[in-house]
Amino acid sequence: MTNWGVVEVKEEQDSVVFNAMLILEKLNNNIISMAQTISSVDDQAKQNENISQKLEELAFESNLLALSASLEEVRASEIGEERSLVLAKKIHAIAMKAADATQVVGHLLGECQQIRHNLVTP
Repeated sequence: MTNWGVVEVKEEQDSVVFNAMLILEKLNNNIISMAQTISSVDDQAKQNENISQKLEELAFESNLLALSASLEEVRASEIGEERSLVLAKKIHAIAMKAADATQVVGHLLGECQQIRHNLVTP
């Protein structure tokens, strides 16, 4: 083989190595981007968990208020009885809406956790 042939082989090897390095660099950038996306999903899931907990607390407190209003209704005189009943029904409706919202958020959290799991697990 002449020197010219060796140079051609060397240039071809250099080209293959250079292309492999470019591919590895793109792969590395994609991995970094995926890690940032997973981190964002994780942060969002944590925020959603906090919202869900607050909604659960709101539903619990609303139910306590509804119970308290119902007890007051029983103790109320005839004049105040109707107002207490209306108040108890309204508070109970709010509590039920909060409980429904909590279930929706819980379902969404489950989906986020599944997505996060799928991103991490090969």
